[in-house]
Amino acid sequence: MGYSPLGIEHFSPAYTDYFHNLKPATKARVVSKQDLLHKGISFATITDIYHKLYERSIANQETHSVILSNCELLDARLNLANQSMTSSL
Repeated sequence: MGYSPLGIEHFSPAYTDYFHNLKPATKARVVSKQDLLHKGISFATITDIYHKLYERSIANQETHSVILSNCELLDARLNLANQSMTSSL
């Protein structure tokens, strides 16, 4: 993610506090995989996602999303009857 808005959040006080409070074994595992955060998504795409989520959050709208790293989407299904989506990672 490099210098995309979500990449820069790794230097925010909230993330720094979160990371600092991890157990040593967890911290080592996270560090070993952080170089993979930029792979699999383009700078433009992650920036667009960030801005859309930001716009929704400042308008007090539900974001209905979670951004995960180190995972692969295996399946996604849209239920038109109740406007929900399920996914398998």
